[in-house]
Amino acid sequence: NITIFAVLIMLGFLFYTITRHRLFSFDDGKTGDSVINIIPEVVIITGAGGRIVKCNKSAAAMLGFSPGELEGTNVGLLFKEKIYLEKIFGQTVPDEKVFAGSVEMRCVGKGGRESDAMLTASLIRDEFGEIKWVVFVLVDITERKKLEEKLKVSLSKMTEINLTIDDDREKLQRNYEKLKDLDRLKSNFLSMVSHELRTPLTSIKGFISFFLGGATGPLNEKQREHLVIMKNNADRLLKLINELLDLSRIESGVFSVDCRNFDIVALVNVCVREVTSIARDRRVIIHVESEFDSFLLNIDEYRISQAVINILGNSLKFVNEGSEITVGIKHLALEDISFPGYADREKLKKGRYISISVSD
Repeated sequence: NITIFAVLIMLGFLFYTITRHRLFSFDDGKTGDSVINIIPEVVIITGAGGRIVKCNKSAAAMLGFSPGELEGTNVGLLFKEKIYLEKIFGQTVPDEKVFAGSVEMRCVGKGGRESDAMLTASLIRDEFGEIKWVVFVLVDITERKKLEEKLKVSLSKMTEINLTIDDDREKLQRNYEKLKDLDRLKSNFLSMVSHELRTPLTSIKGFISFFLGGATGPLNEKQREHLVIMKNNADRLLKLINELLDLSRIESGVFSVDCRNFDIVALVNVCVREVTSIARDRRVIIHVESEFDSFLLNIDEYRISQAVINILGNSLKFVNEGSEITVGIKHLALEDISFPGYADREKLKKGRYISISVSD
């Protein structure tokens, strides 16, 4: 520690000055006072019995005493802990270990005011080797102790926060595992229900086709109308089941596409015809505007038609009655296509694309 090292150097300087110039011969006390008063730390010099014979002006700032008030008093009155001093003054031969470094002490100043200090002591002997003086140097560490205490409190709070974070992380991990299990159960349920519904629905559709085909005999107009309604509803239900199956496949990572060359213009026209009845009910007219009469693309026509019909259905759901909807088919460069904010165009290869837009 730099502070302790500096104090030890200063003690060496004091020891040399006192012994070399015999500052405490009491023939000229002013010389000794001038030396110790230039030192910013508290310097207290006692006799062999522990009575204070000299102290500098820095003692007033730290302990609240003037040098005159301290001289003649026992140095033990300035410290709460007595064991350290007893090792110096309470034995015939002082324990030399106490002079090997610094020790932290709790000081008691004027009016009982307490402060913390690093205490370093050094012996000064006479020409016969007898202890003549004991020099104490005190470095005020009260503010440092306060900061250390604040740091301990902060570290304790940080530890509590870290423990709370660890606990929350474990809870989140457990909840995440539960959600994964629930999600897997949901996917399995969707897949099972979709397959179970699809099997009887296929049979229902087959029998409806037999009836409409005249397999059971001729149908009157009313019977045919009812069967057509049943067929349309069965088709709608089958579409919903297929979408549930697609969702289940996507979540399980087994979703696949079956691409082949197909005319995208013809596909869009088929999709428009699929929603014609809904458009007619809302008195909405749908126009198809294409830059070309036909355009072959390597696509999965079923998946593309799903997307186009869903977009048209949403548009018909929210458009005002009596309005017009335009389906545009254009051949555009990637940079000319408008994407929604959440889309990442960087993932697409540069080049030209077919753009299908729905606007009202």
